[in-house]
Amino acid sequence: MRRQILLMAVLAATAGAAPSRELIESAGCRDALAALQDAQARAVAQRRADDQPAKPLDGETAKRLEALRRQAARACLGGTGEPPPRAQQPAPAPLDPRRP
Repeated sequence: MRRQILLMAVLAATAGAAPSRELIESAGCRDALAALQDAQARAVAQRRADDQPAKPLDGETAKRLEALRRQAARACLGGTGEPPPRAQQPAPAPLDPRRP
């Protein structure tokens, strides 16, 4: 159940991507999700052990979890794991000097 919820969260985070069924059901996807879940469980257990369950993650743990999330996204959804490039903003139209 937790794995399905996590997979849905990964899918929602990468909306627009149409993962193939083979990727989602692959051993690589299962392994990547298991590694992510294990790391998340360790982070939660550590905060509980420190008696600070609401404490934010330290920078190193947050970076490690983000890397595991990207790895799971690549394994389960394909792609590079990087966000798409930002669209370029159109140049503003020049002002008409004849208008006040």
